[in-house]
Amino acid sequence: MTITTFIATTGNGLARATRGPNDAWTLDGLLPGEHVRCLAADPVDAERLFAATDERGVLRSDDRGTTWHPVGLAGHHVRSLAVSATEPGTVFAGIRPVALYVSRDG
Repeated sequence: MTITTFIATTGNGLARATRGPNDAWTLDGLLPGEHVRCLAADPVDAERLFAATDERGVLRSDDRGTTWHPVGLAGHHVRSLAVSATEPGTVFAGIRPVALYVSRDG
């Protein structure tokens, strides 16, 4: 397996490093100004990522982080995310104040 993309939270958005031709790496800033608490990768779909935010809820990318759109829990402080490897489309989100939400449609 060759790793071609790394994504990390920065405290003020995301940073994505992508390996291109000739093993050259490029760095992109994503979601500037967004307080992203954590990321979760879909173990079934390598293109799909989820981001937990403080105000916009859960964001999803279907293109390895190039574009993002809200998929739920807007207005909540999402603190943790997990994507099931055994139940495709199932995403768990922990929020503050303490509660756990489950989505079965990704």
